[in-house]
Parts: sequence; C-alpha cells; structure tokens
Amino acid sequence: MRENKEKQALGDLMIKPVQRIPRYELLVKDLLKHTPEEHPDHPLLLDAQRDIKRLAEKINKGRRSAEEVERETRVMQEIEAHIEGVEHVRDVGLSQRYINIYSHCFLVLSQS
Repeated sequence: MRENKEKQALGDLMIKPVQRIPRYELLVKDLLKHTPEEHPDHPLLLDAQRDIKRLAEKINKGRRSAEEVERETRVMQEIEAHIEGVEHVRDVGLSQRYINIYSHCFLVLSQS
C-alpha cells in the first residue's frame, strides 16, 4: 500500500464478498421476475433466493454480535480506566473478571 496508493486497503478488500450478497439477492429476484413459473430453472431460482436470503440474515446476525461484543469491550475498558489497580489483574492473565459496582467503590473479582 505504501508503494501504490491507488490500491485498496485490506479491510476494503475483505468486505467485498460480504457486500456482494445483497447484489446476488437482487440479481436472483430480477431473474425470477423474468422467468416463467413453468420454466425448469424457476424452482432452482426460488431455492437460490431462499439460500441467499438465509446467508444474508446469518451475516447480519454475525455483524450485530460482533458490534455488541465491541461495544461491551469498550464499556468495560472505560470502567477499568477508572479503577485503580485493575492493570495488575490484567497482567496476571486471568481469563474472567467480574466488577461489582457500588455507590462508593468498585470491587474487582478475578477467576482463572
């Protein structure tokens, strides 16, 4: 990327297959509109439309889950930024942390 600035970034290239799914959905929908019901390809197009729709829903669900995890991580980091000594818990490499929030203090419990 440093040598050739016209090239797309890796993230832009990685999202392209995901962006194609809605285009395929529209293409199959258009094909169905112009394919008579008695044509042998019509049932296959219906199957393709159903499968593409299912795939698009699965991708959207995964995207929402990833966004939720990202949001939760951000909130946790903001909370941890206000807790004195939490970096020592992180350095130990413990797999789970629990933060109990009280009106006057935070209590950090760790479990490995």
